[in-house]
Amino acid sequence: MRNLWIQTENPFATWVADLTKVCDSPEPLLEFIAQVIRSGSEQLVFTVVEAPEINFVRSRTSDLIAQLRQSYKNNNVVDLFGFTGAAMAPGSPGSSTVEATMAWFDGAGRRVLGACNDLGYLLQTLDPVEGSIPIGFMKRFPPLRVTGQRLIYAGSPPKLQNYRPTRSVTVRFAIHSDIWFPWVYGSAHPHCDHKHMFDNRELSIVHTPRLNEFLIGLAAKTREIGGEWFIDETETGEDAIRWLDELGIDLDPDPPQLQMPSSALDAEWY
Repeated sequence: MRNLWIQTENPFATWVADLTKVCDSPEPLLEFIAQVIRSGSEQLVFTVVEAPEINFVRSRTSDLIAQLRQSYKNNNVVDLFGFTGAAMAPGSPGSSTVEATMAWFDGAGRRVLGACNDLGYLLQTLDPVEGSIPIGFMKRFPPLRVTGQRLIYAGSPPKLQNYRPTRSVTVRFAIHSDIWFPWVYGSAHPHCDHKHMFDNRELSIVHTPRLNEFLIGLAAKTREIGGEWFIDETETGEDAIRWLDELGIDLDPDPPQLQMPSSALDAEWY
């Protein structure tokens, strides 16, 4: 078993676009939304397949950006990723379905590449022995979770109606799996001691550069329109913070001092 990554309820890392300072300006927010959707699809890290909240299905409505712009034109609503559904949990009522192209190891130990909308379910299908991976390590989320708010405007010039001074207007970009990181603890592995680390670079080198490009572009766009971009340290693990900064994940860090021997990959799972 070479898939030593997991996916958990709590994020491994969360990047935040705080757009509170520009929330009274719908057009910059619409530009930001367009960049997230366009870049997410181009980098193959966040492609919206279905969004029941706004009756969007990619197979029959190809232009999500145009649909969201039309929502503002017709209804004075800027859907700043409220449409993804707060949980973004595949199969849950109102949740969106989004895809990312990821790398993982198949049952024969070969690296494969494919579209994935639920890393937790994917790992469940790869469990070498039923029940050997705890259910808490297979949380049902997409590879990249993007959540935000639905903003309602009125008047001319437009004025935000559902905003309270004590509430920030943010879009959050969370990863709940360490599959993105160069080194992992292999938390479900029989030999895991949370001291020695497994080398995950063969997978991370495939998908993480695209995530980094996505984040770099969004950081620049956020600042361009007058917002703030940062890491939410309360939603970023103490170990994960070693591998990343506000512009993405470091794929070539100093190797950990304690590494699992390659022979551990031959361990019997139970």
